[in-house]
Amino acid sequence: MARKIAFGALIPAVLFALALLMPSQALAADSVTLKYVHLDPPTGVVHLHHQLRWAEEIERRTEGRVKIRVYPAQQLGKATEFYDMVVAGVADIAWMVTGFNPGRFPMSSVADLPFFAPSGHRGSQILNALYHRGYFDKDFPDVKLLNVAEPSPYFLWSNKKVTKLDDLKGLKVRAYGNYPVKILTKMGMVPTQMPGPDVYMGLTTGTIDGTGASYTIASFFKWNDATKFANEDVYIPVGSVAEIMNKKSWAKLSPKDQRILEVAFLEKGLDHGSFYDHAGGILKNQAISKKVEITKLSDADIKKMRASLEPLYDEWAAEMDKKGLPGSRMIKDLRALREKMGFGLQ
Repeated sequence: MARKIAFGALIPAVLFALALLMPSQALAADSVTLKYVHLDPPTGVVHLHHQLRWAEEIERRTEGRVKIRVYPAQQLGKATEFYDMVVAGVADIAWMVTGFNPGRFPMSSVADLPFFAPSGHRGSQILNALYHRGYFDKDFPDVKLLNVAEPSPYFLWSNKKVTKLDDLKGLKVRAYGNYPVKILTKMGMVPTQMPGPDVYMGLTTGTIDGTGASYTIASFFKWNDATKFANEDVYIPVGSVAEIMNKKSWAKLSPKDQRILEVAFLEKGLDHGSFYDHAGGILKNQAISKKVEITKLSDADIKKMRASLEPLYDEWAAEMDKKGLPGSRMIKDLRALREKMGFGLQ
């Protein structure tokens, strides 16, 4: 006959088993996985060797307490909606292009100005310095701003050979943002609004004649397969990028992990421009191997182009001042930073 076991006799054993489980459960409760979105393709070098690398680095620095799951290629929503997605908690962190929402992030549009920096590295250094002076705080009131950076400068990729400024007249070139449109118009081009995913088809069908890109960006989106020429001297605005975080997600982190993330993302922002620069140096050879012809402007045309575009700095400052923002003060600081780094507006 089977023995009957009293229920009360099981309680100590059950409690002991639960006690053994508690440490691992507590550890699981103490860790958090953050959803991170960006627009670059999953096969691109920035996703594979920059975004994923930094996700792993943050997990390492927090000893596994903070994990980041990266969603590339707008998998959770459109790049134009990244800011609102983070505010709503659809994503915890986003790497966003500020120029995709013209007028919404006015102070961040300073990086849309012509010849902002000679490289992504320098541009990100400047924006980091301006970030620490609080210039961008009012642009991002509903999120935790982690950094502001800049990729490598853009230049013209086209299916028409451009060797002088007159060749630009009438070219339909993709543009986004208020000042990029002004810059292209001043140079005689016809700014054409077009979402990033449509650019390849636009180039192959002739809907647009060209677009701005660095060697890295042209490789990511295969625009170097859809164009015949790249003129490194024809300036096309690139603008700023920002990494932002949902405020509630931020508040859930311990003070220790908040500090770790603050430092890590500031380092990541500075690394962003340098990474694009380095990748571009390699991917230029890829463009050449695809028979893209690299062209240049004469020194006289470069000087003429810069002189025609430089007044936009004062125009931008006056526009920001009119909105009650410190535009003139920012441009003064920007000029001083550039002089300290060894390059000016010219």
